Amino acid sequence: MRYLIIFLFGFLFAIDVYIPENAVYYANFFKDSEFKVKFYKNIDKIDLNNSLAVVPFGFIPEILKNNYRILAPLEREDEYIVSNVKLDRIKTVANPTFATKIFFSSLDNNIIFKKASIRDFFRKKIDAIVLNKPIKNYYEYDLKSFGLEFNRFYLIASNGFINKKSDMIEETVENIEESPLFKPNLVYKSFIVSSVYLNKKINFDELLYENYIDNHISRKVLKVIVTPNWPPFDFIEERELKGIGVDFWRLLAKKANLDYEFILESYWPNVLKQIKEGKADITINTSETKDRKEYAVFTKPYMKFPLALVCRKNVQENDIYKLKIGVGKDFTAEKLMKKHYPKINLTEKKNTIEALKNVENGKIDCVVDSLPVLIYLVNKNNILNVKLYKKLPIDFKLQIMIRKDLVYLRDKLNDAIDKISDEEKNTIVSKYIGLIDEEIVKHKKEKILNLLILIILIIVIVILIYKYFRIHKIANYDKLTKIYNRNILSKELKKLLNHRGSVIYFDIDHFKNINDTYGHEKGDFVLKELAKIIKNNIREDDFFGRWGGEEFLIILPYTSYFEAIIVAEKLRKIIESHDFDGIKVTSSFGVTYVKKDDNEETLLERVDRALYEAKNSGRNQVKGIL
Repeated sequence: MRYLIIFLFGFLFAIDVYIPENAVYYANFFKDSEFKVKFYKNIDKIDLNNSLAVVPFGFIPEILKNNYRILAPLEREDEYIVSNVKLDRIKTVANPTFATKIFFSSLDNNIIFKKASIRDFFRKKIDAIVLNKPIKNYYEYDLKSFGLEFNRFYLIASNGFINKKSDMIEETVENIEESPLFKPNLVYKSFIVSSVYLNKKINFDELLYENYIDNHISRKVLKVIVTPNWPPFDFIEERELKGIGVDFWRLLAKKANLDYEFILESYWPNVLKQIKEGKADITINTSETKDRKEYAVFTKPYMKFPLALVCRKNVQENDIYKLKIGVGKDFTAEKLMKKHYPKINLTEKKNTIEALKNVENGKIDCVVDSLPVLIYLVNKNNILNVKLYKKLPIDFKLQIMIRKDLVYLRDKLNDAIDKISDEEKNTIVSKYIGLIDEEIVKHKKEKILNLLILIILIIVIVILIYKYFRIHKIANYDKLTKIYNRNILSKELKKLLNHRGSVIYFDIDHFKNINDTYGHEKGDFVLKELAKIIKNNIREDDFFGRWGGEEFLIILPYTSYFEAIIVAEKLRKIIESHDFDGIKVTSSFGVTYVKKDDNEETLLERVDRALYEAKNSGRNQVKGIL
C-alpha cells in the first residue's frame, strides 16, 4: 500500500484531493506528500473539473449522469438482506440502500421500503432488514453473491481533467490496477447493474462487457425449473432428479461453465408462469411456440423425438379427427397438434399420466405426447388396456427455454450444444430408453413386494414418530408444568450470549410453607397455575421454563435491562393479585442483562445475586444488577 501511495504522489503532484469529512482516514494516503488534501461536507461545492475526489457510494447516480471516470474503488461494502421469510415472499424491507433497491428492482415482488429498527424485525413487523453482517437462524442474502459488489468510496475525476493530465492519469491507473488494495473489476460490475436500474445506457467497450459476462453473469446461479413427472425426460427416482433432459442440461451447463439450481414444479403451466414472471430463469424440456416467444428465447434443438398416439385397445377409428384425444395442458404436444391438426378434438389434462388413466377407464379415446414418454409411462404404471395407435409425422424438438432478459445465455448454450458429440447423445438417450424395457420386467416382480414394504414402512414411521415426540417432550419439557426444563433453558442461555438480551430469575416466596400447610397436591397446583399465568403474559419470542423446584427462568432476547425490569414488575403484580384457589402467592424477582464478556456461569451468578437481594429485602419485589 505504501508503494502505491508513493507512486500516486509522484504522478499527482500538486493536485487537490477532496475527501469526505466522514472518511478522514484517507488523508493518510497523502501524508508527507505535496498533495493538497481538502475535506468537504457538500460535494456540490467541489470543482471536479480540476481535482480528484473521494466520493461516497451514494454518489453513483451522479457519476453515471456526468460520466465521471472511476480511478479506483475503495473499501468493499458488505451488505446482507436478513429475512424472516424466503426471498420470493419478501414484501417489506427496512432501511434499504441503493444496492438493495437495485437488487429488488429485478424481482416482481411489489416491495415496500421503510425505516424500521432491528427490534421491529425480530417482532416480525417487517419481512426483511438490510444489515452489514448476517444474523444466525434467519434467511440471509449476501448482495455480492448476486453480483452486486459495491465499494464505500470511489476515487474519481472528470474526463476533462483526465484529458489534461492524460500521461499522469494513465500511468497512475495502471499502477492502481496492479495494486491488491484497489480492485477496479468491482466497479464494472456495480456500474453495469446500476445503469440498468437507472435506465441509463452506458457505453462500455466490448472487451470489458464480455469480461463482465464471463466473470459475473456466467457465475449467476441460474434457477432451472422442471416438472419431475414427465419421464423419461425428467423424473425423480431414489430421491434423485433424473432423465434425458436433465442429463443433457447437466452436460450443457458443464460445457458452458454455468452454475444452477433445480426448482421442482409439478404443474407445467406454473413452469411457464414462473419463467414469464422472472421467478425462474430456464426450463429444459420444451419447444419454441409463438406465444412463448413473447417472454422467452430458445436454443437450437438438442434432440428430437416423434409425437405418438396411444389409444384404448378397442379403438378402431382411422380418422384422427373423430377421436377424443387427451393432452397435457399447455404442453408443447398440444401446441404442435393444434398447429398441424387445427380441428382436432383435444381435451386438456393436468399431465400425461392423468390422460393415460382417462384412456384406460374410457373417458377419452387416446393420449398424445412424445413417443418415449408414452412408452415409459405405460410400462411404468402397468396400464394394460392400451396400444400404440400410431407415430405422427411431427417431431418434438427438445429446446432450452430462457427468460427473455437473459438472452445472452442463448449463444453460450448454442455453442455448448454444438460441442455435444454423437457418442454423448447416444449415451444419454440409450441410458433411459434401456430403462423402459427394464421397467416392464421390474414392475411385475416388485408390485406385490412394494405393497408389503409400504405397509411395513407406514407402521415403522408411526412408531418412530410416536417415539420421537415422546423423547423430545421428556428431553425438553418439565413433566409437571409442561413448560421448558433446565436442559432447554441452558441451551437458550448459550445462544443469548451471542446476542443482546436480559434474564429474569424468580421463585415463589415461602413455597415450603404452602406445601406444609396445604399439602403437596396444592403445591403442585400453585406451580402449574403460576406457569400458565407467566406463559400467557410474556412474548412468543421469550423462553420461559422451570429451573428447579419453585425457581423459574425467563430469557428475553433483544430486550434491554430497563425493559426487563418493567416486565418483571408486571409479572410480580399479576402473581400477587391472582387467586390461587384461596392461597396467597407472591414471588421475588432478580433481573440482569448480558454483558460482552459473560459466560453462562457469570450470567447466572449475577441474576442469582439479584434474586437474593430481592428475597433479603423483604420478598415480593424486583431487584436488578447490571
